[in-house]
Formats: sequence, structure tokens, C-alpha cells
Amino acid sequence: MLDTGFAEMPRFDFGISERIDNAYQLSVGENDIVIFEGIHALNPILLPENHGRDAHRMYVSPKCRVFDGDEELFCGKELRLVRRMIRDYKFRNYLHQQTVAIWDNVLNGERENITPFASTADSVVDTTHFYEYGLYSAQLGNLEYRKEFEKEQRVVQEIKKKLDRF
Repeated sequence: MLDTGFAEMPRFDFGISERIDNAYQLSVGENDIVIFEGIHALNPILLPENHGRDAHRMYVSPKCRVFDGDEELFCGKELRLVRRMIRDYKFRNYLHQQTVAIWDNVLNGERENITPFASTADSVVDTTHFYEYGLYSAQLGNLEYRKEFEKEQRVVQEIKKKLDRF
């Protein structure tokens, strides 16, 4: 895209769990700003480390840990899980337990596609907002129970119990 000014972009259809190639064309003008966001945004295949001054590579993630006395309530990874459960429920029609069920795969993708390139970022932004913990308990709402997600149900209940402390 940086060379040609345009790219054929895929779209993921969460309703059918399928990638749709060439779903739309994205073009960029001479004075436009392009933001590469997502799991592959720091990958040097997209933007080499020696990209010059026309690009700024940012690593954006919650980093702060939250304690109640000596007890750690949340680390950045767990906050990301809470955010993901809420997003998946609202926009992907997933139960919170389904998100927990795929969480290890998400973390494996992070270890493979983000962690190796995190040190190449020009800056790091901590997206932790301490007020958000007080909002998320209500967002998790009443949990629908399904037997096939019994193990994941316990994880969601533990997270909700911690969120209820805010």
C-alpha cells in the first residue's frame, strides 16, 4: 500500500467464521495518514524497522496491574480478556465463556505475532484506565449457562466476582 497507494483488503465475517479476501479496496493519498492496527501491525513484513521518519510504530496494550492490598486483582492480560469478552459478546455474538475457551489461542497468536516485534515499537502506550474496572461488572451482566462451557463458566464467575469489588 505504501508503494502503490492502494491495497485489496480482506474482511472477516464473524457470523460464518470465514475470511473474505478482496472485500474492499483501501487507497491512500499523498497527505493521508495510515494506521496499521492489530496483531500484525508491528510485523516487519508490513513496515520494516528502518521505516524512516514517515512512520511511527506504537505498541498499545494495558500494562498496569491492579492490587487490593497485597492481592493482585488484575494484570494487563486479564484486563484484555475482560475487554475481549465484552467485545465478543456485543459484536460477535459469543458467550463470555466462548471467549474464555479461545483465549489460549489468542495468547498463542500474541506470542507468535506480537511479542517478537514489540521491541521494535517507537513508543509504548499503556491503555489501562482505572475507572473501567468499575464499569465492567455490569457489562458482563447475567451469565448464560451452558454445560459445554462449565470450566470457562468458573473463570468468568471469578472475574466477575473481582470486578464486583470496584
